[in-house]
Amino acid sequence: LTEQQNAIYEALKAQVGSNIQLKYPQTGEYRSAFVFKNIDSEPTNEAIVFYQNSLQANSGTAVRVNVLDQTEDGSWVSMCDIAGEAADVDQIVFGNFGSGDPVNLVIGYRGDGKRNRILTIYRYAEGMLRAVDSREYEALSLLRTPDTPLDHLVYVSNKGNSAQKTAKLLCYEPQKGFVVKDEVAMYEPVEEYVNLVSGYIAGNGSGQQSALFMDGKVGNELCTEILTVYNDALYNCTYQENAKNNLVTATLRDQTLYSSDISHDRYYKVPHLALMPGYNNTSGLSYTEWMAYEEGRFLIKETSYVDTANGFRFQVPDNWKEEVSASVLADQNEVKFFRYTGDLKDETQEILRIRTLQRSDTAQKNLEGYFKIASIGQIGYWAKINPDADERYRLTKEDVYARFSTLL
Repeated sequence: LTEQQNAIYEALKAQVGSNIQLKYPQTGEYRSAFVFKNIDSEPTNEAIVFYQNSLQANSGTAVRVNVLDQTEDGSWVSMCDIAGEAADVDQIVFGNFGSGDPVNLVIGYRGDGKRNRILTIYRYAEGMLRAVDSREYEALSLLRTPDTPLDHLVYVSNKGNSAQKTAKLLCYEPQKGFVVKDEVAMYEPVEEYVNLVSGYIAGNGSGQQSALFMDGKVGNELCTEILTVYNDALYNCTYQENAKNNLVTATLRDQTLYSSDISHDRYYKVPHLALMPGYNNTSGLSYTEWMAYEEGRFLIKETSYVDTANGFRFQVPDNWKEEVSASVLADQNEVKFFRYTGDLKDETQEILRIRTLQRSDTAQKNLEGYFKIASIGQIGYWAKINPDADERYRLTKEDVYARFSTLL
C-alpha cells in the first residue's frame, strides 16, 4: 500500500476493527480497493474503500462501502459505512447526471453468477452515502457526449420478463428521479459483454459523435455493437431487430481481440479477421483488418498482423494483404513474412522476420542480422529484413519501427 493508502487503512481499522479483507472492483476504470474522488461540494477528494469482515469473507456477506474524508491536519476520518448489494464489486463509475449533486457514485455489484448484477446510484451529502436508485444489469458504462456537460448511463438488461436483452438509456428527471429514457434491442446471440469502451465515431459531415463500443461473446467468437445517443434517443448502429442484414455479423471473429483505439484519437476501430494468401480455413494465419464505423457502414482503415500471445501488432503495407503471406516458426517464437507465389511451402522470397524473446534468452539465440525494435519488461522484439526482397514489398528499419507497436 502507498503511504496515503496506509493512512486510510489505519483510519478504517480505527472505525470498524482490524478484521478487514479489502475488495477490488473486477472491471472498469477503477480497480483499486481505495478510490479517490471528490463526490461532494467541498474542494478535496474523499476516499471510498471496499472491504469485508475477514471472518465472513467466504460466507457471501455483502461487501462494505466506507467513505473517509481528510481533516485540516491531513488525517483521515471515516464518515459513513454502509452495506453493498452483493458480495463483490463489479465496477464503479462517477457521473454528472443533472440530479443536483456535484457527482453521483454508481456501483455495480455482483454475486456468484455473471448475470443479475445490481447497479446502485448513490448521492453523498452531509457525510452520508444514500442510495437513490437501484436496478439489475448485465453490463453498464458511461457515455459522454461533447454537446452537453451531463453524462449518460447506458446499461444492458432483460426487457421486462422476457429473455430478450435491451440497452437502456438511464437519465435523471427532476420530478421523477432516474428513468429509462429509451431502450434498443441488442444482438440476441451475445452471451456476455466482456469489454465496453467509450469513444468516437465519425458524425454527419466532418464532426465527431460519441459512441459506446461493446464487445460481446458469441460462443467461441466475439462481436461488436456500437451505441450512440442523439437527442435523448439511444441507437444501436450495428444491430436492428428484424432487419435482414445487420452490420454486427461483419464483426464476428474467433480471436479475443477487442475494439481498440489504435490511432490514439479515441476513434475506436473494430477488428475483423481476413485469411492470409494461401490459407483457406479458420486455423490458418490471418491479417486483422481494423474497421471504422462511418455513415452506416464499416470502412477498413488499417491492416495488421496481430500476435496476441506475444503482445504485438505490426501494421502491414496495403499491397501485402493480397500478395504476402506468413508462417510461424514455433521453436524460434518467430513469424516470417514472404511473397506468396501460389504455394505456402515456397518461402524463398522472404521479406521480414519478427522474433519475440525473453531477455534471459537473448544471449543464447543467434541474432545475426536482427535488430531490436522494442522491449517491454523482460520481453524483447527483434526484426530481420531481407535486403534482397522484391522492392515492392521491402521495408526499411524506419518502416519497421513505425509499423510496430506492443499490446501489453
